[in-house]
Amino acid sequence: YPMGCREVFILSKKGAHEQDCPYLQLKCPFHGQCAFNGSLKDVVPHLASDHAVTPVPVQPSGTLFYRAKHFYRRNVWNFIYSWDGNLFRFIVKHVHSSAIGRSENCNMLIAHVQYIGAESMASRYAYQISLFDADSRATGHKFEGLVTSTMKPLESQCSKEADRKSTL
Repeated sequence: YPMGCREVFILSKKGAHEQDCPYLQLKCPFHGQCAFNGSLKDVVPHLASDHAVTPVPVQPSGTLFYRAKHFYRRNVWNFIYSWDGNLFRFIVKHVHSSAIGRSENCNMLIAHVQYIGAESMASRYAYQISLFDADSRATGHKFEGLVTSTMKPLESQCSKEADRKSTL
């Protein structure tokens, strides 16, 4: 109620509604040192005012937001993508294999797409990342995964079993 929701539920249904409520309080998709906490409708205005993002139209019908200022997290690259009335975060993280329980002595890039909002909405989407050689017009490796919510920490999604699909 203090955040703007006027829905009324019996106590046993309150928790489920809070997970999907349009007034769900979200952290800044760039995380890092940003203290933003607000509803989904406040995310894009926050990105523009506090992080000076540059919106770039992307074909066929989306917008990519990049170049965040005041974002000081090392080894993490974030891109925010607006598509079909939804916001997604494409995150690439550099990690050492030992950080996710692998014995090899190597560095890895983990790429993942997250839905900015409720987990119930995230479960409607999957992603595919393809490497493409523009000169030879050849498609290389494809990486696929299920979209998860930014409400779920990225670290909880990195495991020995799951990393093969989203690891470059």
